[in-house]
Amino acid sequence: MAAKPVPVESPAHAARHCLDQIPYRMVVFERMNQHTPLYRVAGSDKDALNAENALREAFRIHGGECLYCRKKLSLSDLTLDHVETVTAGSHLQNLVIACGPCNKSKANKRIEVFNPEAGRE
Repeated sequence: MAAKPVPVESPAHAARHCLDQIPYRMVVFERMNQHTPLYRVAGSDKDALNAENALREAFRIHGGECLYCRKKLSLSDLTLDHVETVTAGSHLQNLVIACGPCNKSKANKRIEVFNPEAGRE
């Protein structure tokens, strides 16, 4: 008997960020808390975190660069950008690491308009 397919919207498919590079791939879905997904970060001893805090923790431990200009960032340079508008939510797949200048320049522009290369990723 064939195995039942897993629905696309299941937490197993939301296990990691859509980008497969460090630090995004270090964030793994753990469980739901009411309507909020909580994540664990590889290498961290912190309890499960919401998407924003998990991505910040992953960056703190593993480092990273601006998705848009590829500049290596320090913790003090880190900002999180909503790929789609803030109203689309602060879920993991809508957050990326950006430097302050790129985050400010992107503003409410669609990612494909602001940076076509990053949009393809």
